[in-house]
Amino acid sequence: MSVSHPSVYEPLTEQGAISLAVRLGLFPEGT
Repeated sequence: MSVSHPSVYEPLTEQGAISLAVRLGLFPEGT
């Protein structure tokens, strides 16, 4: 995994992390 520009991680906040987790199936959709 290469390190991308910081701007790519800027929008990746809690909401983004949770969204990714939900897509991966780590968290139930709707919580």
